[in-house]
Amino acid sequence: MPQCVGVNCTNASGETKGIPFHRFPKDKEMRARWVANLRRYAHVKKDKHGRMNKHKKFVAGDNTRLCGKHFEDDCYTVTGKRRRLKKDAVPTLFDFPSGLVKTIKTRKPPTDRSSLQIRDSVRQNQSTPGPETATSDTPAPCMSAQIPLMILAREHSYNISLSPRKLKRKLDETIEICENMKNRLKYVQKQNQKLRNKIKTLTDVVEKLKAQV
Repeated sequence: MPQCVGVNCTNASGETKGIPFHRFPKDKEMRARWVANLRRYAHVKKDKHGRMNKHKKFVAGDNTRLCGKHFEDDCYTVTGKRRRLKKDAVPTLFDFPSGLVKTIKTRKPPTDRSSLQIRDSVRQNQSTPGPETATSDTPAPCMSAQIPLMILAREHSYNISLSPRKLKRKLDETIEICENMKNRLKYVQKQNQKLRNKIKTLTDVVEKLKAQV
C-alpha cells in the first residue's frame, strides 16, 4: 500500500479518505523540483552539537507517492466533482523538523556572479510592465512557481578548517541551488508570458464587443 513520502506525513493510500495521492512527474525537471522541495535524504543523523548531517539525497521512483496535503488549493483544477493536479504544480506544504528548515542568514549575501545574475534577472522580470497591469483580476500562476529568494542569502563564507570533502559537498550543493533557481526563473518567465498573451487576447475581445455595441 503506497504511503506518502512527505517528511513527518503518515498518510497512506487506501487508508486516508478524501486525500488524493500523486505519482512523481515523469518529466526530469519537474521531478527534480518535487524532490528539491521535499528536502528528504536517505540518511539523516544528528552530530554531537545537535546539527543535522544529511547524506545521499532521496531518489523518487516510479511508484513513489506524495499526498495532496502538500499542495496548495490553486495547484488543482476542478471539473465537476473531480480535482486534477496541474501539470506545473509543485508541492510546497511540508512539516519539516527544525534541522531541515532553512533559516535566513543576516550576514552579507553571496557575491558570486551566477547568484547576482539570477537576482538581477528576477528583479527585472518583476519590474517589467506588461499588459497584466491593465486588470486586477489577472489569475496568478500556482504559488509553487514562486522563487524562494531567501536562498540567495545562503552563507558562502566557509570556515577554512573544513575538510576538502566537506568543501566539495558544499560547492556541489551551491551549484545545484543555482541550477534549480535558473530553471525556476525560466519557468516563471514562461508563465508570465502566457498570462500576458491571454490578457492581450481578452483585451482584443473586449474591444471588439465595445465596437459592436
